[in-house]
Amino acid sequence: MVRNAILLLSIMALLAVAAPASVPFGLGGTNTVQDITSFKDLKQILVSDNEVYLLLVGDSLDLNSVRLRLLADEVAAELHGFVTVAFLDVRVPDVDFILSSWNVQAIPSWKLIPAARTTRPNGLGGLKTPVDYKETSMTVESLKRFALQGIPQHKGLVDRIDKDMDLATLHSAVAKAGVNVTLLITDKDKAPSVLYRRLAHKFVQRMVFVDVVAPQCPKLARALTGGTKSLPELPVIVVYNTATKAVTTYTGGAFNVNKLTEWLSGYAITDVAYQQKRAQEKEAAIHKLATAKGKKE
Repeated sequence: MVRNAILLLSIMALLAVAAPASVPFGLGGTNTVQDITSFKDLKQILVSDNEVYLLLVGDSLDLNSVRLRLLADEVAAELHGFVTVAFLDVRVPDVDFILSSWNVQAIPSWKLIPAARTTRPNGLGGLKTPVDYKETSMTVESLKRFALQGIPQHKGLVDRIDKDMDLATLHSAVAKAGVNVTLLITDKDKAPSVLYRRLAHKFVQRMVFVDVVAPQCPKLARALTGGTKSLPELPVIVVYNTATKAVTTYTGGAFNVNKLTEWLSGYAITDVAYQQKRAQEKEAAIHKLATAKGKKE
């Protein structure tokens, strides 16, 4: 326990040096396995914002690891856009002490690196805590189920409008957010899908995500989908521009996480603006922490 705590503190110190606030906002997930070839690659994964990783920890000279590397390729193709599948070779320099802190006892093994970092008391964010794969079976489907658990499910990720309103009232409610609003209009009252939650987390703080159940909010649903008495085939995804009050409908065909990510990128605040916002929040958190320490002294 003590040894692991010391190792964790050492890792925190190393990762704090020049650690990026986030990986670049892209499609998230590739259709092939990402090879971790350096400590820097692993560091980026552990401090990245919004991305989920399924990590295969193996030995490049071990036949069983090579076999699972082929399975990882299949999983990567299935999870494209949702989760990035990566291979960490234990022979990569300087990663052994991280593996020790993770208490890796079997090679090969699978680790889930979730989207969210562990919250620290000072509000500055921490590292990602890996989750071990414990199922006895090792199939594409079982690994997919495991990997998708890394996508956040908390209620605040997607807001629900459950009271009918017109566009003017909607504007009053969202105008102060300072970002555009993505709305999913559905005909069923159910929890947001994995796809919609993944999009919401990809664009966290860059857009607001809301779902609207048409039978509960018929006036708003009609206003968002053209204003006619009859609704189009649902579900429909639209973006409400808080600056111009314009409503733009997604017309790219079947919902696809990569296509939707690309489309929504045109309406979200830019990566630069996001980084500036993060920097301001970090500075405010540091100031708050320093002020609190000053009062104690």
